[in-house]
Amino acid sequence: MKPLYFIVLFIAFHTGIQAQASLVADIETYPLGSYPTGFTIYNNELYFSAKTELLGGELWKYDGTTEQLVKDINMGSDPSYPGYFFNYKGDLYFSADDGTNGQELWKHDGTSTYLVADINPNGSSNPEGFIIYNDTLYFSADDGTNGRELWKYDGTAASLAADINPTGSSLLASAGLYGANSIIIYNNTLYFSADDGINGQELWMYDGINTTLVADINPNGNSSPSNYIVYKDSLYFVAEDSIHGKEFWKYNGSQATLVADILPGHYHSYLDNFIIYKNNLYFTASDGIIFTGPHHGKELWKYNGDSISIVADINLGMPSSNPKNLTIFNDTLFFTADDGINGPSFFKYDGDSLI
Repeated sequence: MKPLYFIVLFIAFHTGIQAQASLVADIETYPLGSYPTGFTIYNNELYFSAKTELLGGELWKYDGTTEQLVKDINMGSDPSYPGYFFNYKGDLYFSADDGTNGQELWKHDGTSTYLVADINPNGSSNPEGFIIYNDTLYFSADDGTNGRELWKYDGTAASLAADINPTGSSLLASAGLYGANSIIIYNNTLYFSADDGINGQELWMYDGINTTLVADINPNGNSSPSNYIVYKDSLYFVAEDSIHGKEFWKYNGSQATLVADILPGHYHSYLDNFIIYKNNLYFTASDGIIFTGPHHGKELWKYNGDSISIVADINLGMPSSNPKNLTIFNDTLFFTADDGINGPSFFKYDGDSLI
């Protein structure tokens, strides 16, 4: 069973209460699980998607005392797959499928839940990557005619913001309903990865009127920029040029440059989980694989704006500890990792050492 065990931890982290994990809500009775996910705060309540045998995957909420079904969007046992929850102008926006219109843009205003726009009238537009820019909600979607492109919603109507690839999709769909957003704001401009049909998947920008190719990092194919974060007045991300694998890059407003080739050569260092803590940029990466000798698996690293270094080799040697869920609380960096002895466990770091 997968009930809402960690909501207590979530509440404790945000209230300062010392608490042990306990069962909050048994939404689907044993032996089935409700698999709650996509947790988002809206109107001081916790909204999420959960699954039951009777209703399928639907929109739920928890007010600190009880759990409650918000709406059975796809009536009956078929799921509506609500995801990509995002707060905009006092309403909760998300993607969902009512069984008739496909996966489209929906919203909940605190009282009612309804379809905002049927962007693809012949299927699913699968809106995702929501971000607010110039008081407008931007996202990627596929209208069935132009492919997956940049869209916007101003609170009244949804419209195509830019058709970067006139012969197909310029934007890539993410791997799942709860992945990280693929669009970021830097220097009051939207940045994202796009393919215009000529240069491959590269770094692009949108200023509210025009789209522009920022950098063709891989002139022989796709650099596929991802994992964006703004740090010390530059935009950092993961990308792949024609020489290196997927490595650590930055854009300073005028040019894109390689920051560090953590795993030299054409191999990928698998950078992920970027977070800023105590004026340093922390992330997870691997500087070695079994073919290259005595290096580390995927571990916790940091960058101070000048140099890069490994923070701790939690699972000694080549095995990976795979740090995940990096979260800052009470001026401490918390995360989960596997030290090779205790299995996946809870770790914390104070900026100097593991504690």
